[in-house]
Amino acid sequence: MTNFILTQEYLHSILDYDSNTGIFVWKKRLSQRAKIGKTAGSMIQGYLEIGIHGKSYKAHRLAWLYVYGVFPKLSIDHINCIPNDNRICNLREANASENGQNRKKLGVHFDKRLKRFCAKLMLNRKTIFCEYFLTEEKANEAYLKAKKQHHPFATNS
Repeated sequence: MTNFILTQEYLHSILDYDSNTGIFVWKKRLSQRAKIGKTAGSMIQGYLEIGIHGKSYKAHRLAWLYVYGVFPKLSIDHINCIPNDNRICNLREANASENGQNRKKLGVHFDKRLKRFCAKLMLNRKTIFCEYFLTEEKANEAYLKAKKQHHPFATNS
């Protein structure tokens, strides 16, 4: 299977996908590990990956193929920022910048030199917002306000 190309039709023949739960279940036994009726995939760095004919696929990309018939052209963003939540309603195509906008990581750090909390926001690898505050709460508030204004792809984070 050196020239194997995974298609929606073949994917449907070997796996069941529940779009409400995001879970894949084996319909066909392709290997010793792939037992019919068992949940498919292994967790690797927070993401579910499924091996098919010696190649590893991220489950969110397989979900996209399973439902829409094509692999996504861009990255797949997990809207709720949970990388193993592969329900189709939680997935959307996004470019790298859009995907980065939806990170939950707090944009606040403590600057030891200034003894202040810094709220910092990046867009296209450039700092577009940076302000200093006496409290972490005020910095977080300012960060979230700036994020809402400048990162339209972000969820309520």
